[in-house]
Amino acid sequence: MEQLRRLCCGTTSTSGRLNDVLNILGNVIARYSDKALSIVKDGTDEDKTMYGSFVARKLLESAACAILARMDPPRFLILQEYQQRAGSNYKAHERHPASIQWCGDIIPEKAANTLWSNELAPDKFIRALLGGHLAEATWPMAIDLFARDTVDKSKSQWVEEVSRTYEGKLQQANAKSAHVFGISRESDSSAKSPSSSVGTLVLDVFRNRFQDNFSELSKGVHLEFVVDETVVLDPETVVEHMLAAVKLVSQLGFLSSYLDSLFAKSESNDAFELILNVEESFTK
Repeated sequence: MEQLRRLCCGTTSTSGRLNDVLNILGNVIARYSDKALSIVKDGTDEDKTMYGSFVARKLLESAACAILARMDPPRFLILQEYQQRAGSNYKAHERHPASIQWCGDIIPEKAANTLWSNELAPDKFIRALLGGHLAEATWPMAIDLFARDTVDKSKSQWVEEVSRTYEGKLQQANAKSAHVFGISRESDSSAKSPSSSVGTLVLDVFRNRFQDNFSELSKGVHLEFVVDETVVLDPETVVEHMLAAVKLVSQLGFLSSYLDSLFAKSESNDAFELILNVEESFTK
């Protein structure tokens, strides 16, 4: 699906090593999103239970990696260099220490209570997609810009869902601020928390949703059950997990168009049309 590829990989006419990386990831995204659409729309129950979780998890991982590659190019150029130097000697039976890992590169390994401590050295910076220094320095501002955008969010249920999440977190932040300072919302409706803190709260929501979806899909990939797994992972449930994966990567790809430092950045209006197209393809 070209639209999802463009949402996650952006648009560029330039050549170069990072563009080569994005082309490779983009091919994976296009291939597995096409397969996911085929399974969701026309797959048999056996197709859904046997292949749905694997296809969606592959899509979730590749799309998340593509967005991260555009945010943190050196991470992927270094990995590419490792793999090219290894060539045919690359040990497929071993996990390479430099390889991309879900826990660490997409989801931070652990919460850092002293994330912005002045004592933290640069080699300790956390550069995961959805948490840590890189994420908090980029996503909250982008989410805030999205919230202020005048685009008609109601045209897309997936985009509107992000907007509702933001508004909900904004109300919670205002209520908490009013409680701390002894101000009621009725007496001072203008009380506002910094928008960046609301963006961070929305980032937390995305991190939790991505991790939950990854775990759900993993149960359909790994051998876990010694009872009939279709009792838990029936065709309808697998499709729900697949649609959740497509929606999450589409939403994050769309939000990436509001980042102020991104390789191959798309215009937000173009990204809106892309996510609308993906949504209609999977849900209509």
